[in-house]
Amino acid sequence: MIIKRIERNKRKHVTAVQGLENFGYDLKKVAKDFGKKFASGSSVTKVPGGGEEITIQGDVAFDVEEYIEGVLQQVPEGQIEIIEDKKKKGSG
Repeated sequence: MIIKRIERNKRKHVTAVQGLENFGYDLKKVAKDFGKKFASGSSVTKVPGGGEEITIQGDVAFDVEEYIEGVLQQVPEGQIEIIEDKKKKGSG
């Protein structure tokens, strides 16, 4: 399971969570829980190459990791990887 911290511009970040569906979770329900927990926008988006991820507005990667380890018991410890992803200027 991967948690990505993505820089949108100098001060704005989004956090993407991939791989939760592999542990039997309903992504739409978990996205709604994330939105409530972190008081931010949260949605399920399609990933190029197939699959889906949860996108949360804001830099909450480490908070998401704590939440998953504490609340979503089906994800084994050590299965979570946090990746920092900086967008390059001029891409997109």
